Amino acid sequence: MKQITWNPAWVNPFESAWSIFEKIKYANALTSRDFSNEYIIKIINRSYNGLHKYLSEFNKYNLENITQAIGLNPYEHTNLYMKQLIGMFPNQKDAAFLIRPDHTFCEECLSMGHHSLFHQFGLLHKCPYHLSNLKNICNSCGKKTPFNSLNKKSNGGFECSCSNHFVSIKFNTLSDWKSNLPIKDELLLKWLSMSANESAKFRNTFLYFPSLASDPNSIIFLLNYSLQDNPTLTQL
Repeated sequence: MKQITWNPAWVNPFESAWSIFEKIKYANALTSRDFSNEYIIKIINRSYNGLHKYLSEFNKYNLENITQAIGLNPYEHTNLYMKQLIGMFPNQKDAAFLIRPDHTFCEECLSMGHHSLFHQFGLLHKCPYHLSNLKNICNSCGKKTPFNSLNKKSNGGFECSCSNHFVSIKFNTLSDWKSNLPIKDELLLKWLSMSANESAKFRNTFLYFPSLASDPNSIIFLLNYSLQDNPTLTQL
């Protein structure tokens, strides 16, 4: 395995694995094909008991090599933060509807080399750091990209399959990747601080996740529901 340029400080809380991989590519002038040849392996028979189908994508990566190279296991990193977002729902297969299938981003974040799992979280409709609208199309070609996809073309870091950057790059040095952005979305802060007793309210509740993901007020509804003293079995 080749030695790469990397600094663990470049990884931020709730950063997506996609963002981490794009940083690896950018810092080392690797194309998607280079990255795939180095770190992608065939699907192996290993069960991670992940939260949803997104985590199963890590089966194709040589996690041992990646972990050795950057000092961080991208699967464990993602699993940790996904549990904070959707781990309170007992049916994780259905809860996966709350993770957007298309690569969704904040232009300001991505211009500074950062993509957060928050941007993929279907209960949020604005960037929790900048309170700006989220996008899911490339600024250059206008096409959508499946989240967590890695093509084997000659694209460099933070580039769409059209070979242009998704947004204009604004960071001056790689040290700008350590952003330490404060969360400004008060509803998200309440969601992340939900107690065990509050999150337990969802265990006996049938939730129709496709509707929750499309309704901009769903997070308010769910937070209010979690605060009820004696919630009854309800179809939401």
